[in-house]
Amino acid sequence: MIQHIIAPTDFSENANKAVRAAINFAEDLDASVTILHTYTVPSSTGMLMSIEHMIYEEAQKEMTKLVNRLTNENLNMRLVKTDIIRDQVDIGVCHYSRRHNGDLIMMGNKGQSNVASVFFGSNARNLVQAAKVPVWIVSEVNPLPEKKGIIFAVDHHEQLDRVRTFPLIEIARNYQSPIHFLKVDTDDSVKADLVEVPLSFKGLETTSTVVESEHIIQSIEQFAEEKDVDMICLIYKKRNWWKSLFTDSIIDENLFNKPHFNVLVLKEKFKRES
Repeated sequence: MIQHIIAPTDFSENANKAVRAAINFAEDLDASVTILHTYTVPSSTGMLMSIEHMIYEEAQKEMTKLVNRLTNENLNMRLVKTDIIRDQVDIGVCHYSRRHNGDLIMMGNKGQSNVASVFFGSNARNLVQAAKVPVWIVSEVNPLPEKKGIIFAVDHHEQLDRVRTFPLIEIARNYQSPIHFLKVDTDDSVKADLVEVPLSFKGLETTSTVVESEHIIQSIEQFAEEKDVDMICLIYKKRNWWKSLFTDSIIDENLFNKPHFNVLVLKEKFKRES
């Protein structure tokens, strides 16, 4: 069950779209949201304390502007709190989530320069790898997948009973979204079986498809176009073919940087750390 959502922002418009999506999703679940801003202090300056104070004050002003804006948009701000911490984006968000019992991280894929590699890029890729909770990369175009399909892409080694899939289930149930289980089989020597849908997905609309291809990302994108989906769900584990995808720049260019795709990354093991 999702009770606490962490929504990082650098106060850019795209990042704040993810904040809005987090608040709307939290309202449906009666969960709480923490809008989190991280900042760093340039190491080259000689007056670190003075510079840090200025950076922190500016962040406070931007956070106040954002909260006022969201309030004027009639979002349910009773669910929301804010925090500002000094840390790198990936490290700070992950540590904050662990300390404050976050269940889901929701963030945009572009920052202040509107270039994906600046806010998302290595920071978010590292965040996805390090986070102990699921990460939702929110689409610029369709922030919430209402009544749209969701692709749940797995490989032939996947053991879904070892994956905490509750965020995907809650999203699909809340937005009445069908889930399309997709197995991309890169080994044509053995015919792959269809995905056996776990009992936890009972009551949801599901389909199961196997695609034989050596081009994983391209196969997912093509299937997404055929099924009219705007969310793709992946499982990040230490040992599977998504591991290589997440450590390769092609994942940024071909999937995370697509403005019309939400990307939900689940983890094989889900545990809180003190």
